[in-house]
Amino acid sequence: MKDIVASRIANRNGSTCWEPPNTAHVSSDDDDSEARVRITWKPVQLENEIIAVFDERPAPGEQLEMAFRRKEQQLAAVFARLNAVDSLALQRRLNLSLSDDPIAERFGRLVVARRTRLLAFLADARRRIALRLSHVAGRHG
Repeated sequence: MKDIVASRIANRNGSTCWEPPNTAHVSSDDDDSEARVRITWKPVQLENEIIAVFDERPAPGEQLEMAFRRKEQQLAAVFARLNAVDSLALQRRLNLSLSDDPIAERFGRLVVARRTRLLAFLADARRRIALRLSHVAGRHG
């Protein structure tokens, strides 16, 4: 097993949105025969804007349902500005929900329906970008 894990890590020539650089660390203890891979996350573009949306308080007198609906729409608007690689990297982070990830920690406070819609939106990034590019090319072609 140790050889398989070590060879997969050693054979990695580049990064993808699923394996950003410096995200998998192999460590082995003298008394532990298995190599361990530690999963971490990497910041994405617009990280501070995403956190700011999560940290926004409801307006005075605003119903909570409306405040969270507005927050979901604002998050989708920020997510739409991410490139495809960052969208998929953020989707991975949110699915992993690691304890040291400030976005995943805030995301976990949303109700399941909102989380599901936002994750689907992130997963659809490639299609949205392709449609936008084909639409622009169609106007100028």
